[in-house]
Amino acid sequence: MTGEPVLSVIVPVYNGAQVIAKSLPPALDILEGSRISYEIIVVDDGGSDSIAEVLRRHPQVRLLNYRPNRGKGYALRRGFAQARGEYQFFTDADFPYGAQAILDALGNLRRGFDMVIGDRTQTASRYDVPVPWIRRELSRACAWVVGITGLLPPHQILDSQCGLKGMTRAAAQEIMPRLDLDGFAFDIELLHVAAHWGLRIQRIPVVLVENAASTVRLFRDAWNSAWDLLRILYNHKRGLYDRRGLAGAPASGGTKRPQAVRRTRSSAEGAGGPAVPPSSASGGPA
Repeated sequence: MTGEPVLSVIVPVYNGAQVIAKSLPPALDILEGSRISYEIIVVDDGGSDSIAEVLRRHPQVRLLNYRPNRGKGYALRRGFAQARGEYQFFTDADFPYGAQAILDALGNLRRGFDMVIGDRTQTASRYDVPVPWIRRELSRACAWVVGITGLLPPHQILDSQCGLKGMTRAAAQEIMPRLDLDGFAFDIELLHVAAHWGLRIQRIPVVLVENAASTVRLFRDAWNSAWDLLRILYNHKRGLYDRRGLAGAPASGGTKRPQAVRRTRSSAEGAGGPAVPPSSASGGPA
C-alpha cells in the first residue's frame, strides 16, 4: 500500500497470539471489501507468545513490539505514534464488535466529529455472545466510580471502557502526547482530556459479536486503576491537561467548533441527542 491510508486500526495485544489468529482474517476480509485504504498496527505489549509468527501470514499488518510489558495505555501511545491514517481507531485483539463497526463509526468522523466511542449502555446496543456476570458487574462498578469522581461529563459519557474508539488524526496527534497512564484507566484519561478540551464526541451503539478471555487481572488491575483515577484528578488540578494550542489549536478553553457529546440510535445514522453545554464539555473536576 502506497501513500497515507484513510484508516488506521491499532490493536494492543498481550499474549494474544491465538486470539489475533482467529480475529484477524475476518477483519481483513471486511476491510479489504470496503475499498478504503487502511493499515492495521498490532502492538505486542511485552508478551511471550508466538504473535510474530502468526502475523507473518498477514504481511499487510504491522507489528510493533517491545519488552517488558507496560500496559494497554503505553501500547496504544506507541501504536498511535506510528499511525498514518486520516482516521485512527483502536479496538481489542478479538475485534469484539467486528471490523464493520469500525467502518460504520468512520462515517461519524467524516461528518465532522473529532472522536467516536462505542457505548454499551445505549438502547440499540446488545450482546450476541455470552458475557460473564463478573465482567458486567465490573463495568457497572467502573461507571459508578468514574461518575462520582466527576472526571467525565455527567449523563453524557456513560461507558468509558468499551473497546471501540476512534478519532481524527488531528485529534490523535494533539491528545496522545498529553496522556500519562499506562494501564486500563487510559481510556478514562483519554475521554477526560477530550471532554475537557470540548472536542466533539459521538457516542454510538455497539453489538458484541466476540468475547475472548480477558487479560485483565481482576484485583491487581482494579487497584491500579483506582490509583490511576486519583492520578488523573491530580494531573487535572496541576493543569497538565490544559490545552496549549498544539497543532494549531486554540489555547486552553477555546474550541474549533461548538462542543458536543452526542449519541445516536445506530452507528450509521447522523448525530442525534442533545449537545453538552460548553460549560459541561470543557469542564473538569471541581
